[in-house]
Amino acid sequence: MQAAAALPSRDAVLQGGLIRRFCSCGLQNHCVCGLPRPASGWTVGRLSMLRELMREHGSMTIAAQLLGETTHNTNLALDAMLGRTPTHALAVLEAKAKRS
Repeated sequence: MQAAAALPSRDAVLQGGLIRRFCSCGLQNHCVCGLPRPASGWTVGRLSMLRELMREHGSMTIAAQLLGETTHNTNLALDAMLGRTPTHALAVLEAKAKRS
């Protein structure tokens, strides 16, 4: 019980800036939310859609075509989603995009 008391509270973590929000207007042609655009070009919504398309079709090529993405970018996104939620995968893709 003492170890749990030493952990920071959820509110302290959220106030510390560990969670970043990005524009979710990726399915539209223009941004209406005013949040920063993701450098990777992906949004949580598009990554969720990619996951569903992969379940439905089982083909990365078909999923890439339906999303209007290259197979290379789709493969990178799928790699980032292995064992992660779309939100966590977006954070990984953003970190990689900022390094390059």
